[in-house]
Amino acid sequence: MSQITVYISSNCPYCQRVLDYFASEMIEPRVKNISEDQQAYAEWKAINPIGTPLTCVGDNHVVGANKKKLAEIANSSGNNV
Repeated sequence: MSQITVYISSNCPYCQRVLDYFASEMIEPRVKNISEDQQAYAEWKAINPIGTPLTCVGDNHVVGANKKKLAEIANSSGNNV
């Protein structure tokens, strides 16, 4: 099973929606707050995203809180949603 990583920023309502979605599916992603962690910010920036939340599994990325796309990326990680 591949690790899901979610890059978030502080006080981001869409970030919280992503975290709530994964919690409802009993999935515990690795969470990295780019507002509070310089290393997380550097990793996020290297991916060249357009914002947060950014959900990653390997080379697959989802920006935003689209539940259909989040389910697809969760399934690609080996989690059945």
